Amino acid sequence: MGRMFRLRLGEPDAQGQPGYIRINTLHQGNFNGHKGIYHINAVDEVRQWEIVASVGRISEAYLVPVLESMLVQFPFVIRGFHSDNGSVYKICQPGCLKPFPSGSSFN
Repeated sequence: MGRMFRLRLGEPDAQGQPGYIRINTLHQGNFNGHKGIYHINAVDEVRQWEIVASVGRISEAYLVPVLESMLVQFPFVIRGFHSDNGSVYKICQPGCLKPFPSGSSFN
């Protein structure tokens, strides 16, 4: 069984290997006084493989299932996970994501 999710702040050092994911979140904006959705973009640093999803709110209840779904779609072992300042993803405490297949880890 793989290791559990653990947020690592700082720039990934892919050294030419796929599996280092950069993730960003963009708020679409509000419309007629209603909060808009958030788009999540996950891109591999080396292969530029990209997966995009959307959530209605930034909370662990919304983010965890979407992040799990996104990360298992990458066709290679995930070796690292990086967000620009990490503030959106700090709500996802260590261990909040399910274990990933053997060889996958989040540093």
